[in-house]
Amino acid sequence: MNRAWLIRFKKLGTLLVLFVSFNLSAGPRGVATFESIGIYWEDAEAAGAENECKLEYRVLGTQDWSQGQSLWYDDRGGDYGEPEYRGSLVNLTSNTEYEIKLSLESGETSTTVVTTWSDEFPIAKTIEMPITSSDTLEITESGTPDGYILYTAPAGKTSTLNAKGVLDHNITINASYIIIKGLVLKNASMHSIRLYENAHDVVIDSNKISRWGRIDEDGWGVNADSAIFSNKATVEKIIIQNNNIFEPNADTNNWLEYRESLKTYHPNGPQAITFSETAGNHVIRYNNIYSGPNRYFNDCIGGGVNYSLSGSPNKDSDIYGNYISNCWDDAIESEGANKNVRIWGNYINKAYNAIATAPTSIGPLYIWRNLYGISQKSDLDDWDETDRGGFLKTGQEGMYTGGKIFIFHNTILQPEIGSASESLGARTGLGMGGEMKNVMSRNNILNVIDSNDPSIRGDINDDGDYDYDLYNGRIDGDTSNQQNGLYDMPIYSADFSEEDVFEQGIGEFSLDTKSSGYDGGVILPNFNDEYVGTGPDIGAHENGNSPMIFGPQDIITTSKASDHFEYGNENGGQGWSTSWSLKRDALVQKGGLDVGYYELELLDYDSQAIRTLDLNGASSATLTFYWMSNIQEGFGFNRVEIYDGSWHTIWKTTKQQTGNEFELAEVDLSNYSLISEFKIKFTSRMTDSNTSYFKIDGVKIVFESE
Repeated sequence: MNRAWLIRFKKLGTLLVLFVSFNLSAGPRGVATFESIGIYWEDAEAAGAENECKLEYRVLGTQDWSQGQSLWYDDRGGDYGEPEYRGSLVNLTSNTEYEIKLSLESGETSTTVVTTWSDEFPIAKTIEMPITSSDTLEITESGTPDGYILYTAPAGKTSTLNAKGVLDHNITINASYIIIKGLVLKNASMHSIRLYENAHDVVIDSNKISRWGRIDEDGWGVNADSAIFSNKATVEKIIIQNNNIFEPNADTNNWLEYRESLKTYHPNGPQAITFSETAGNHVIRYNNIYSGPNRYFNDCIGGGVNYSLSGSPNKDSDIYGNYISNCWDDAIESEGANKNVRIWGNYINKAYNAIATAPTSIGPLYIWRNLYGISQKSDLDDWDETDRGGFLKTGQEGMYTGGKIFIFHNTILQPEIGSASESLGARTGLGMGGEMKNVMSRNNILNVIDSNDPSIRGDINDDGDYDYDLYNGRIDGDTSNQQNGLYDMPIYSADFSEEDVFEQGIGEFSLDTKSSGYDGGVILPNFNDEYVGTGPDIGAHENGNSPMIFGPQDIITTSKASDHFEYGNENGGQGWSTSWSLKRDALVQKGGLDVGYYELELLDYDSQAIRTLDLNGASSATLTFYWMSNIQEGFGFNRVEIYDGSWHTIWKTTKQQTGNEFELAEVDLSNYSLISEFKIKFTSRMTDSNTSYFKIDGVKIVFESE
């Protein structure tokens, strides 16, 4: 906008008045990530909510423009920032210059050029870590934009930083332009990786992080002890990708377990990633975040202060392509500013709420193409006795309200198990927990447990805009909503299992051609341009597109044989050469507390379970499994053996457990002959078979080829 400045000069008794007109218009600006650009236009001459701001974009130097979603105008000002148009471009290509054109309905236009981030990071120096270390790696030397400092294992080796429960952290970072890649981090007594105030432009890539955090006096975990943690306001541009983050040291109380020391039933305990009041512009992508029984997270990805104008992840951030499971509160807690925050393409399982947005104080927040499987509030043995949560958690408090939320193309699944009378998915679609404000939904499958449950929970004054969704529950609030929605149940084109998604990182969730919602959605420019047929399908996965991918995008090709016993028999899992051979009261039955609902149980003296896989050509292999054992003192043992041409005992326990808890075992198989007829055998040698047992779940052998 133009401003006139009055400048007075006194010369020879004469007042000289000079008017100078400065054009201070900066035009729109963009803040990039790899695949998105947040766009801000503060100084449009004719800005206003009634003057629509259309968005177009193209790769710089090309001819044709593509259409994006119109920007949202936030006219509140004050604590919310200057009144401005805000919004995002998504589904972009990394390391690409984009020309962006904004056009107001009144005729005013403006353009800018923004380059998305590159997936390649220049390396100035590589620091090879020792094969084993029990020290904290303290990083204070910074790289530069032209040369990052890389901390990694020697070529062909594994580096393990084991804090042994003594040191607070495996790694502290108080520097910039740093890469942490390919390390094994375990047993930090607080946070595995902690980022301090000078940390920015940090890449945390392809690491295995486990067993962090403190156990409080009441036996539960200390809240927000995290695999990756920061609470510094200056921390920004943290990239967390391709990691396996699993098995914290302690458990979180669920919603039925009261913590007397904290005077609350609300879950408190460890988290995978915590960013509290940081500067934002983060990317969290392609990670596996999960845990086993009795080591659940509070939130998987979360922050600290919810009701704020910053919060977590604050602004200009992306969370996508992750497999996220096993928490008692929110799988993704995105609460606070949510200013151009984007959450898409995640598979969420075994959480009370999938995505929490209470509140979105500034906005806009975009949530699209996410999938939600099992929803659970507690770990009662009877699935029918534990309540379910929701897909979208909302809520407002005081001034922390009103930011725009867009909900596009998400799918609420309803997994079933034979012993449960109801399906196990969400009981609430949108609006779990509190008031919804300024929410727009399009093309979602809001499939809740029962027709009396709310697909959209709201009230007559919630000012929402909900349409073109496929739903089976009630729609609260304004009866003008869902004028083009479809009241029906989805029919999917293929069967899917939680185990396959977890193990293979891939899934097919598209609607069948006979289903309501097939080709039944509305076109949303830049969000569903890839649709096939006469219109976009409702839901997260377009029929005819490639399967959806979750979790690490491995650079080194790994293979695996695994079984979580979800099929309920000896033929389940993937990657094996044979089925399980079960002998003497060895059986697969309901009760498993890992990824599936079943477990392998050995209940008699010399009960055995044997299975074969092909490890020919593998250069290394690792066995992991969950186990639970009850052996009366002096009445035998349980063991695991492998066959590589002869039998070897690789693991053994005589332990009598208390607390009925599974534990995780890990055994390196690389020093054995990795042959084509490699066998694994679980054996119980319990002489008191009336009360003894050996229970196994989540058996996995991961191996790399030469």
